[in-house]
Order: sequence, then structure tokens, then C-alpha cells
Amino acid sequence: FQEGDCLDRDLVEETARNLRAFTIFSDATVTIEPVAGSNVVDVLVTTKDRFTLRAEIGASHKSGTTKTRLSFGEKNIFGQNKSLHFSRTDEDGETLTRYVYSDNRFFHDYTLNAFYTSARDGGLESYALANPFRSLDDKSSYGISYGKNTQNFVIKLDDDEELEVPQFYEQESVFYAYEFG
Repeated sequence: FQEGDCLDRDLVEETARNLRAFTIFSDATVTIEPVAGSNVVDVLVTTKDRFTLRAEIGASHKSGTTKTRLSFGEKNIFGQNKSLHFSRTDEDGETLTRYVYSDNRFFHDYTLNAFYTSARDGGLESYALANPFRSLDDKSSYGISYGKNTQNFVIKLDDDEELEVPQFYEQESVFYAYEFG
């Protein structure tokens, strides 16, 4: 809704639900306050922000295995509700690196999610672009996605031997959903 529109309580409630769905807010309320002596109302939107910067450094040693982890990310880049995350885990000389990007408003109402993981035995990547259900009035949602897995399947044998079985898996999909109810 916009300034000057007729009051639609369903839209006001839907706006509050949509705001609460953002991971950057821990709470969001929308209240309607009538202006004395007129047919006008003020709509007051109150949000409580979350701290969205995350950082982690960890190390452990258990049963002869040493593991270190470095991770950092931001869920509200430049106040735009875009998310970027990086992590790196080292365990017994093997490194796992992960990058994740998410944008709920990539292009107009389209969402973009990108994920990439790299390890000693290959990698995983996934990309999705979608126009999701945004309101109770939305009857359809659609999108495309792509995923690729190039990780080798590692089988541990006796005497600390390993057998690596190469694999390659690619998936493309297009989806469309329509709500009848």
C-alpha cells in the first residue's frame, strides 16, 4: 500500500508478515492510528534489527584429529538485505571452502541464491533464480535452477587406503507453481 490509498487491513497485516520474514529483523509490527477529526489514519511501522555480522574462529583436537574453522558473513550488506558468507574448514590436511550469496530482491521481485563449495575431492555448486510467492494475492511462483556436483566419492579401505570414485552430476530445472486456494 502507499500513502493516500484506502485502508486495507489485509494489506497492512500482510506487510507486517512480510517484514517479519526478513532475517534482518527480529520483530516487526504495523499499527494503525486514526488521526483525530478526519478520515485519515497513520500507519506506524516498527522494526527491531538483528545484528547481522557473523564471525567464527574455532579449533579442536579430538581422537588424534585436528580441526580448524574460519567463518564470516553478513546478512544485510549495505542495508540491502543481501547475504554473503564465507567459511573454510581444515581437518587432517583437507580443506573445505564454502561461499554463499543470497539476494531476495536481485532483479525487481526475483530472488537469487548462489552456493559454491570446494574440497580436495571436487566441488558442489548451485544457482537458483526465482519469482517466489510474495503476498496472499500472488497465485503463481516460478524459477530456474542449476546444480553441479564434481566431488569424488571416497571409500576408506583397510590400512588407511582410500579409493576415489570420480563422479559428475549436473541438474537443470524449471519450475512453476500455481495456488488454487
